[in-house]
Amino acid sequence: MHSIKKVEESARIAREAKRQKKCHEVDALRKKIFATFKNIDGHEREFLDLSEIILKSIPDLYTFWIMRRNVLLKIKQKMEADPSYTIFHEDEITKLAKKKGLIPDEKVSTKEIDEEVEEKSDAAAGGDASSVPNPEVLEANFQSFDATEPYKKPELEEFMMEKQDNDESKIEESTKETFNEPLKPKCPLPTFDDLLDRDTKLSEEALFHNPKSYSAWNHRRFLMELYSNPPLKREIEICEKALTFDSRNFHVWDYRRYIVQLLNRTMDEELEFSKKMVEKNPSNYSAWHYRINILLEAGGEITDEMFVDEIRNVTEVCVVNSEDQTAWTYVNWLIDRFFNQKETKKGLENVISFTDNEMVDGNYHSTLVLYNSCTTEELKKFIEIDINNQEWKPRGKTTTVNLSNISSRIWDIYSKASINLFDSKLKETSDFSLVESPKRRYINSTLLNKIYSPNPKEMSPEVEECLKTFYKICQELMRDNEESNPWEICLSAFVLPLISGINNETEIEVKYFLEKAKTCDPQRKEMYDATANQIILTNLLQQKIDDGKNTVLEKLFEKEGKLCLEFNDYSCLRPLAGLIRLYNSSSTDLPFVIQAQLCLFLPVIAN
Repeated sequence: MHSIKKVEESARIAREAKRQKKCHEVDALRKKIFATFKNIDGHEREFLDLSEIILKSIPDLYTFWIMRRNVLLKIKQKMEADPSYTIFHEDEITKLAKKKGLIPDEKVSTKEIDEEVEEKSDAAAGGDASSVPNPEVLEANFQSFDATEPYKKPELEEFMMEKQDNDESKIEESTKETFNEPLKPKCPLPTFDDLLDRDTKLSEEALFHNPKSYSAWNHRRFLMELYSNPPLKREIEICEKALTFDSRNFHVWDYRRYIVQLLNRTMDEELEFSKKMVEKNPSNYSAWHYRINILLEAGGEITDEMFVDEIRNVTEVCVVNSEDQTAWTYVNWLIDRFFNQKETKKGLENVISFTDNEMVDGNYHSTLVLYNSCTTEELKKFIEIDINNQEWKPRGKTTTVNLSNISSRIWDIYSKASINLFDSKLKETSDFSLVESPKRRYINSTLLNKIYSPNPKEMSPEVEECLKTFYKICQELMRDNEESNPWEICLSAFVLPLISGINNETEIEVKYFLEKAKTCDPQRKEMYDATANQIILTNLLQQKIDDGKNTVLEKLFEKEGKLCLEFNDYSCLRPLAGLIRLYNSSSTDLPFVIQAQLCLFLPVIAN
């Protein structure tokens, strides 16, 4: 092939041989690690050293990280049971103690060495003055010396030999005393945190080879949980340094969020940090996602002031980088979160509807629709459930095992006897509209009117002005970009119903925007269709019927209805699961996927 250099066969064979050799070495090391772990008691240090070798170069071996955690916990137990236990070598203990400043660093200067040598030389030449013989005695011995007489050791020679014998005996006694004394540690033993520091350094080296290693980052988080005093400020600095190399590394962002929680840093500090990162790179999706998580972890509630500030800040980014979807994605999430924050409803206020259906195989069949999903155990707190004589099936879930752990927003109930859950309770609640015949229909009309409300969203004047300004900017960008950019078009369709409400005119404009978006971004056609579905359904339910006496939604409160709809996403029908039905004759021509969606949200009733 062109532009590809031919490889010598000998070079290829050499590389293959080298690769095979490396594989054999890694396999041998792996087997040795498993063997050591199998007999870990007393071999903890050996295991840590062996696993450290392989994890430095292959950090994604999650099994070895797990084994290493178990060994660390085992060492911790031993250190707590026996304070003298340690896996550190003597030289490591000394080096660590010097590093901490627990013992002085014994560095002798050249001058001190010279002075010591000089003192020893003087002592060897003259010795102690008190131990030298009297000079007069030495001179008398010298004068009386007779060469013809047999040799006799002079007093000086006898003195020197005697002194040497005494010195040797003293050294021997001193040596015996030294060896007889018990060995005392020269410095304090390392703590368990010191051992964790070694593993922290190991994870750093592993992340140097693979900065996106799940295993290494998870191990680092595990270490922080074991520290008696975790070095959190150091970890923040490491995160910031890592982001300078790869500002989109979501592993670093996720780890930073964990450290920030431990440090109890304020939300404003982290929002300011993410703002700086976004200013450096507006396409940094990880920084935008981090900003989202900071807002959620602050309690999940976005105040009017916070919303206005965020919209103004992100609008500047959208205008400058209108073709980049990251900022548009963030503002879409922000608006949806602010206006559609999921409420937590409990007890009867969580019930949307309770309706009777046609009997199935001789059994009574009723449907319970909830706003928030609940388990049967949670339902028992405010509903009279006869679990022995009633069969509860969560809509869309095939299993009926361990129903106490299954949560659902739509429950189908089957029973041989009539199903009475909370008749008296619902009748005392003003939010419910009650129909007793021909079939029971207990409906939380207040809640359904709120879900499918056509009115503009309630908002403060500051928020309304902010949204209108943002909408105008989107319109200007559409003209400047000649309607070639889907992001401002899609946001226009999203914001318009919020400030103008839902009616026939709004539906037409939203459809127009979304058709433009599908033209320049056909890959997201289904997403744009799903956006239109909610607008179309809400507008349909608010249409006047019966000579203007009722809306379609109000008519559904009285009796079940049959709607002719062709949606891309039928999840918007979920709250109406107890009010409308899917008839077999009307669904045979629908695609299988759509039939499956309808069956998930609506009961199937035969004609």
